Amino acid sequence: MNFIRFVVLGIVMVSGWQADAWSQAKPVTAFEAKQAAGSILAAGVRGHVLAIAGGRNAVAVTPLEWYVWFYDASASQNGVRVRVVGDRALDITQGFTETGRARMFPYKLSEVMPADKLRVDSKQVYQTVRNAPGLSNRKLSSSSFDLRIDDDRGEPVWTIHLWEPLPDGGENEVATARVSAASGEVLYLKIRR
Repeated sequence: MNFIRFVVLGIVMVSGWQADAWSQAKPVTAFEAKQAAGSILAAGVRGHVLAIAGGRNAVAVTPLEWYVWFYDASASQNGVRVRVVGDRALDITQGFTETGRARMFPYKLSEVMPADKLRVDSKQVYQTVRNAPGLSNRKLSSSSFDLRIDDDRGEPVWTIHLWEPLPDGGENEVATARVSAASGEVLYLKIRR
């Protein structure tokens, strides 16, 4: 019974810490999170960004927590993930750390996003999609972002999902878009009624 109390207390403490960290987090863009993540890595790794993702939260419309993946030949499976909340890099994990993506082989240098193609940050992507006809007058409650090399285009592409609040307190996904990180061009936009 004491073990169960300890586990429950640990879950409550971690959940409380995460909620507190989010409530005090300074909102940052994906590229600002990339810079914060890179600040705790070796200089040779900072420029080797594989992907950036920011998920939904209950505090703000845009992500407060970002994950940034880097190619690092000296790391397990050649990958390092840094979790950033607000403008603080909080932890580093090595290896395969992407949930929802099956992976059988180590990360490759060819998967690194070229720095000169990372021109359009998450804030601009959000504004572009937010101002699209059919979305500009809707109230939004949360969003998620994912940036990585698109296999077909060979360049970094954002995928963004937007949600609106429901009267019962839930959320409804209202839009999905894909936007070039190099040009800001909207490559795909689906708005749900």
